[in-house]
Amino acid sequence: MLKSILYSFTSFISDFSFGIVTVTDICCELRQVTCWVEWDDCSNKVFCKTCKETDANGFLKFSTKNVDAFISVGFSNWKKVLEKFRSHEETETHKEGLMKLASSSKQSVAIQLNDQLNKDMENACSIIMAIFTTLRFLCRQGLSIRGHEDVSSNFIQLLELQKEDMSDLKVWMGHSSYKWLSHDIQNEIIGI
Repeated sequence: MLKSILYSFTSFISDFSFGIVTVTDICCELRQVTCWVEWDDCSNKVFCKTCKETDANGFLKFSTKNVDAFISVGFSNWKKVLEKFRSHEETETHKEGLMKLASSSKQSVAIQLNDQLNKDMENACSIIMAIFTTLRFLCRQGLSIRGHEDVSSNFIQLLELQKEDMSDLKVWMGHSSYKWLSHDIQNEIIGI
């Protein structure tokens, strides 16, 4: 794409005088703006990819003046091309297009919060299942659940062993509250 633009551009250089701006300066400047420059081989014109895409999606609603040369007609006037590219970047249409494309690719806050809540619920469910299976194992084996201290109990020691394999359990055990490891919770789980 850049080669096509530079080739077409250099074919017009002999017709225009650029003063102190050299061809190298112009080529470097064109390389910097290629993030939005789109070359059309059929019409041999340049379009603004950002503005064209946002216009096709119907996002350009607030701009009062559309830049047709970069959206639908195509840009082919190579006189003062750098100034025209820079001035296009400063138009409200281009700025609105950049903003709308950036915001349309991101998920809304509500969707992000919902995804995080679902992930937290799945993690909590897997932790509760680990607690259930640990208690079930101890009960089937006829081993004591509690020890003289909670830290040295078989139940806590088995969970400590499991937390090496389960990163979610490691985080859960690090909580200062709602671990679901109290004696009352253990008795309820055993009663089920």
